[in-house]
Amino acid sequence: MTHFNSSEACAWISGHFPEFESQLPLLTQANGGTATDEQLDLADALIDAAQDRLDSTLEQAGLPGGARKGGSLVLRADVVKRLVAARGDAIETEVKAFLQTLKDIHDAKGKGSAAQSSIMLAAGIVAVSPPGTPRPPVIPVIEEAMEDASASTEAVATEAEAEAVAEAAAVLGPEVIAALLVVIAIIIILWFILKDANCYMVMLNQSKAPVVFLNEYKISGQPGSVAQNIPAVETITRPGIAPRSYVSAGLFEFHRKKGFYGSQYGFTVENQGRHIAFGVECPLNGSNKAYVHFNQSAKAAAENVDKHAKIDVSTKDAKGSAQLRCQGHSGSPAYFIGRIT
Repeated sequence: MTHFNSSEACAWISGHFPEFESQLPLLTQANGGTATDEQLDLADALIDAAQDRLDSTLEQAGLPGGARKGGSLVLRADVVKRLVAARGDAIETEVKAFLQTLKDIHDAKGKGSAAQSSIMLAAGIVAVSPPGTPRPPVIPVIEEAMEDASASTEAVATEAEAEAVAEAAAVLGPEVIAALLVVIAIIIILWFILKDANCYMVMLNQSKAPVVFLNEYKISGQPGSVAQNIPAVETITRPGIAPRSYVSAGLFEFHRKKGFYGSQYGFTVENQGRHIAFGVECPLNGSNKAYVHFNQSAKAAAENVDKHAKIDVSTKDAKGSAQLRCQGHSGSPAYFIGRIT
């Protein structure tokens, strides 16, 4: 991942949230590689402020809001294939790529919407959706333009990308997209500065129904951004072109909050009338762990993840399956890829 300049990051935060300017030097203090309680409290306050801004923007646009509601990403088929196949270090590589892409999208905002959409496309992200929208505005015209364009028709592709971004802005409104990017940027900036989030998860929804976040239970650590609604697989049919199916993914992150504790956390989602419980653990010392089970509580998942002590888990029923994989037994941050079918 590219080096992140903490001074530039603080200047960016100050420009967007001047009320925090006097506290920002706290973020750049080195503390032996571990963030202090004061730094984490400030990070939480910044994320809350960014979420409040997004909620206000969503409300003005007539869309649902809510604290800690993460957006979702619509993925190209080859990216979904890589995520499903990832094991070991490849899981870390894929999840980090998402974080870096979102940072790069933000950093490119001064270069215009076409530059941002090019970064998204290169990473295999077809669209980014704010929370609460019925479905992400899938815009396959981007892919089609890039596939059909030759090396000498870069301008044609750029024009198509700009048209697609304009289409998304027409659906959601440029203010909504801008507010969502601010939340994403704040979370990623703080991660680069503090590096204290110790669990990251990309959750794929390969089912025909949405994945809806229900509740959570923490034994230790602090839940951060959670994906509240991951849309179902969507098939787009366009005249003269074979149907294309798009899978959405949600991002989750959790971090240690106090002293000598890591993260041990459970949450439940609803999908196709069934409840699915996921558990993650990333201790300061010891093994990372993953857990998944149908029709259990978030509390049970948080407790059982420690007992089962596995990094690759799955369960299935008549409607489909649920899986969760971690990159390895050791290492912090821990990176997870989840999958619901």
